[in-house]
Amino acid sequence: MASVFISYGRHEEEIAKQIRGSLVEAGLVVYMPKEEFKPGAPIIEVVTNAMDASSCVLGIITPDSMNSPWVNQELGYAVASGKQTFLLVGGDVPVSGLLSGSAYIRFDEGNPQSAVNSVSIASFLK
Repeated sequence: MASVFISYGRHEEEIAKQIRGSLVEAGLVVYMPKEEFKPGAPIIEVVTNAMDASSCVLGIITPDSMNSPWVNQELGYAVASGKQTFLLVGGDVPVSGLLSGSAYIRFDEGNPQSAVNSVSIASFLK
């Protein structure tokens, strides 16, 4: 079964939850960092295990999440691991300089549902 790890900053949590719901409805397994944490477990280990178990990684990139050390670490790990990576890019984030080789879709931050609607389920099933 295909699975997706969603990387997002704290300001994008609601968008991530909505996307998660749509992907789960489509029959995918979805990992989100905050939901994977287990008391007493090393955070980095929990996150890397979830990413390793994922078929691909979806990064939600906004001006806020670009400054998140966690999002940068997670996406860096995804690339280093050879994971297929998709980006949802919001706001005025320039796409030049984003993860090389990653497919991206722009979304309207003023309309979070546009991010959910932009995610193509078929992309995750490759």
